[in-house]
Amino acid sequence: VRNNNRDPRLQAGSTDDDYKPAAPAPKRAAPLPASFVRIDGGTFGFNRLKENLNHNVSQSGFYISRYEVTQAEWSKFMMPVEVISMGDRYPVENISWMNAIRYCNARSEAEGLDKAYTIVGSIASQVTCDFSANGYRLPTEAEWEMAAKAGALFNYSGSDDPADVAWFKENSSNRPRPGGGKQANDFGLYDMTGNVSEWCWDWFDAKYPSTLTTFVNPTGPKSGSYKVIRGGNVSNGEGTALRINTRERGNPARGYQFVGFRLVRKG
Repeated sequence: VRNNNRDPRLQAGSTDDDYKPAAPAPKRAAPLPASFVRIDGGTFGFNRLKENLNHNVSQSGFYISRYEVTQAEWSKFMMPVEVISMGDRYPVENISWMNAIRYCNARSEAEGLDKAYTIVGSIASQVTCDFSANGYRLPTEAEWEMAAKAGALFNYSGSDDPADVAWFKENSSNRPRPGGGKQANDFGLYDMTGNVSEWCWDWFDAKYPSTLTTFVNPTGPKSGSYKVIRGGNVSNGEGTALRINTRERGNPARGYQFVGFRLVRKG
């Protein structure tokens, strides 16, 4: 009697009992992009300048993107946004923290990586981060500052002269430029000062990090209303607003002109 329920993948002469489904192919993650830089673990003076570098915070190693996320990278996974300077190599800007988080997850999923973020709603307080996941995420504020300082105590990322390393108000005509147009810092990272400012993972607290209670791999306050923005941008003039230790805040649901982001992956 013909068995019409037999699996069509069975070999001729075999029986249903012989069939064992093949094991699924292992999930293969995409290799780390060449544009990422390894930052070794160490200690540094969090939010301190002209003081002892080896003070305050211990940070494990991680990988960080050499450039700010470009419009071409953004458009692979997200709807285009309105920007001041348009072009594939220009940094994306005017994007909210929430949409930066969604981008990270979309890119992780597309590249076979474990998503860092769990999003259970539409607001920032409903986002949690698995820092052990191998997918893309925003840097913590401590990771961002460690990468920006690159083992030095300059006022700006890579120099005490912002013209060496940054696009800012005095040299940019208030327009972002393609990544890599200025000198890199000693870690090989571009535009950590200037061009566009950058979202970080952490909630913003004006008293932080002086109120730190976790000195190893800090991830910021437990809650808040605003998220941290670092790095300064083309609307900032030379001086305080552009300096490496300046902290700004933003509503995570809003996009801001001249605010973009760069990516981190687990070290």
